[in-house]
Amino acid sequence: MLVIDLTLPLNDQTAVYVDADGHRDPAYEATPWFSIGKQGYSVHRLEMGTHTGTHLDAPAHFHPTGRTVDQISPSELLGPAAVIDARSWDRVTAAALRLHGLPVDSGSMLLFLLPESGISLTADAVALVVDWHPRFILYSGQFVDESGRYHHNRVWLGADIPLVTDLAPAAAEVRDGDLLVVAPLPLEAMDGAPCRVFALRSAPLP
Repeated sequence: MLVIDLTLPLNDQTAVYVDADGHRDPAYEATPWFSIGKQGYSVHRLEMGTHTGTHLDAPAHFHPTGRTVDQISPSELLGPAAVIDARSWDRVTAAALRLHGLPVDSGSMLLFLLPESGISLTADAVALVVDWHPRFILYSGQFVDESGRYHHNRVWLGADIPLVTDLAPAAAEVRDGDLLVVAPLPLEAMDGAPCRVFALRSAPLP
C-alpha cells in the first residue's frame, strides 16, 4: 500500500490565516509543561486555532445551525478521490469543469489542485459543485471568489459539504480513485479542527 501524506507539519513557522480586515487566526505555540529532567516524562501545552495548518472546515464554520466537527460521522471521512487539476487554468468556471469530463460521484472526495497564488472561481462553478454534492471538498492552493469574499465557503458549507484546506504539496501526487482519508481531531461542538490527511493506493504486486 502506497501512503501519501497530504498534511502540513505544525510548528512555530506554520502560517495562519489573516483576512482583508487584518483579523488573524491564533498562532501555533508549543510550550514545555513537564520535562524528562524534572518529572521524568515530557508533556507540552499546545495553543492553536481550530483552522490551523491542514484543517477541516465543518458547516458550522459559516452557518450557526450547521454541523460541527463531532457531528461528521467516521464513515464520511474517507472515499475515492476525484481530482481536478486547475493549476494551469485561467479561471474555474462551470464550462471548464464540464470539459474536464465530470460530474463527480456523490460519494467522492473532490480534490482541487490550485495555484498557490489563487485562481478565480465563478458562481456557476460553485453551484455546479453543489449539484454534484461530493462527500468532501479538499483543495491545495487558493480560490478567489468572483462573487465576493467567502462565497464558495458559505455555499458549499451551506450545502453541508465539509471542506479541507491547506494541504501539503504532495496533494499533486494524488490520482483519481486513490482512497482519501481525513482524520480531524474529534473536537466537540467546534467549527473546525486540525487534521491528518492521507491518500492510499494499492501498490502493484512484485
